[in-house]
Amino acid sequence: MVSVAAPKNQSGPAEPQVLRRKLSASATILSWLLPLLILMVPIRAQVMGYGWYWLQSPLQQGGMVLAGTYLDLLYVLGLGALFWIPLKCIPGTLIRRIVLTLFIVATVFSLLLALANASVVPMIGHPLTYPWLYYSGFLRSFDAQQAIAAGLSWDVILGGCLSVALLILGAVGLQRLARAYFLAGRWRRRIYIAAVLLLVGYVTLSVHVMRGFHYPTLQNPVVAMGASMLGSSNVRLFSVPTSVGTADFATVSQRAGPLPATSAAEAPKIKNVVIVVMESVGAQYLPAYGGQYAVTPELDSYRNRAKLYRNIYAHAPSTNKSIVSLLCSMYPWPTYRFLTQEAPDAAVVSISDVLVAQGYRTAFLSAADLRFGSAEQFLAHHRFDSLRDYRSIGDGKAAFASTEGNHLNGVADATVVRSLVQWIEGEPGRPFFAVLWTNQTHYPYFPNPGGASAIQASGPGGELLGRYLTALRDSDHAIGNLLNDLQRMGVADSTLVVVVGDHGEAFGQHGRFGHGNTVKELRTMGGNFGHGSDLYEENIHVPMILINSRLFRGEEDSTVGGLIDIAPTILDLLQLPLPDGWQGRSLTRPVQRQRLYFTAPWSGALFGYRDGDRKYLYDAITDTYRVFDLGRDPSEAANLAADLSPEERSSTYQHMAAWVQYQVRLVDSVMGRAQKK
Repeated sequence: MVSVAAPKNQSGPAEPQVLRRKLSASATILSWLLPLLILMVPIRAQVMGYGWYWLQSPLQQGGMVLAGTYLDLLYVLGLGALFWIPLKCIPGTLIRRIVLTLFIVATVFSLLLALANASVVPMIGHPLTYPWLYYSGFLRSFDAQQAIAAGLSWDVILGGCLSVALLILGAVGLQRLARAYFLAGRWRRRIYIAAVLLLVGYVTLSVHVMRGFHYPTLQNPVVAMGASMLGSSNVRLFSVPTSVGTADFATVSQRAGPLPATSAAEAPKIKNVVIVVMESVGAQYLPAYGGQYAVTPELDSYRNRAKLYRNIYAHAPSTNKSIVSLLCSMYPWPTYRFLTQEAPDAAVVSISDVLVAQGYRTAFLSAADLRFGSAEQFLAHHRFDSLRDYRSIGDGKAAFASTEGNHLNGVADATVVRSLVQWIEGEPGRPFFAVLWTNQTHYPYFPNPGGASAIQASGPGGELLGRYLTALRDSDHAIGNLLNDLQRMGVADSTLVVVVGDHGEAFGQHGRFGHGNTVKELRTMGGNFGHGSDLYEENIHVPMILINSRLFRGEEDSTVGGLIDIAPTILDLLQLPLPDGWQGRSLTRPVQRQRLYFTAPWSGALFGYRDGDRKYLYDAITDTYRVFDLGRDPSEAANLAADLSPEERSSTYQHMAAWVQYQVRLVDSVMGRAQKK
């Protein structure tokens, strides 16, 4: 413990005790905060993507790093002020020691979180936050310990220990120096005034220099974590009064009338259904949607027996939220929490529940690990006869193992296809409904070893995109195997195959500086990488292809729809009524909906909707808008938010608030916690 008592050789024998206590408090605070701030500079350089190269160009890159550290400086000053007041005012020695101990713990914690931030920001694009910890499964998932351990290495551990040691040695060495020369002499007042002036000038200049820089790479990690603990549900969007109606998202029972009846004499042309969910596959990567690489030759060969929907969206860039939307025709819970995890037994009706009541046998087979986000528990409540993931498919061992957490492990997509075919063959006479979820296209992307040559991608994403596209080609080959096996078994004509992405995947298309080949490069340039962090088209625009030779002849449909519409579309084709609680519409009929909604509540509180060709995005934390005209600007290069009239801005906000509040009430009701008015 570092002593807080005043040194014996203080400024003068007649110095009052109060002044000595003030000097001691100031010396103690400064002796710890100065080394902390110095250590934060190279850490901030790592986060900003400069590494140690900034030392070779101190005037240009070094100046940028120093300017980018201004939020850390403000945090350090705030931390010092928080503890300086009680250290200065409290007379009791014991209490002062307790306060000092808490201050030292807070200082060391701040340094360790800053070190962690240097690894986190390049991976997820922003500092560690509570919602992202939740999203990543760090807080409650079965593999929290393994995931944390996977992120540790000896160099990281040694670097952390060395940094803490430097902090302590610096604090001990500076304490006497600060008391003797900076706080107790006649220059004290002048030093304070000069420091304040320098601080104001530095912060003002830094704010100007860093204007337009990717803000998440500048945030102080402690402040970011603390702010995120408040939760996205505290934003005004969740409580502001709104008079907007519910027509866009009302349930079946709340709509004006039922679907038009189908003639009893007209029998459905299909009896079996297979939904193939392509993990993390965005529409723009498929040639049928304008993709420049020939990664889906199997799906392309079925275009004359299929119907392609051009404007289908995931409502959240997250697998667990898409599971609920896809199977239960329900918009996602507009918070960072998963319904699958918080209430796996929620009172929602799935398409599997409906079809089991009609005599179907059902299966859900995933090439990944269904324990993540308690998806397995949720699905177990929805009457799947066979519910399997990589642990029980094939030999039960992971063919693809990730060093970043067991929840990313899985088997080859072709392996899960073989298991599904075997399940279908086990009882071919009964109608069947199956969901097959691929995994090879999930980060960190798993191309088949020894397969065809890797795709060399150019532009944003570089090598990462090439690895992803190679895995996508492998997934397409597995889907081709499934379609061929359905033909071989003689059930292809009676089976509707729905191929859809659960969400998209980004590779720096909206990076501040353009291109990057690694995750770190994409992130430090401000790139949008992965899927959970934003609502650009690459994050949520997904392919949807319905395959059946009796129903389709190569049609295309530009209707704007979402994952909530897939289950209603299937039941409509089977000529079965929709459950009362579903929010989706059948895409086989004119969709009476003006807006389609989505959310990404893990890095900020992002909400949005598409209305015709206009796409509106709103961050409820920063109160900022992004608006795009997808008809003229499909790549979302031009933000039109500055052109919004006050009336349109107000209307946009009101519609998002109406959807968010309605959805919270709906989720509360299915979780059995609706409050009585």
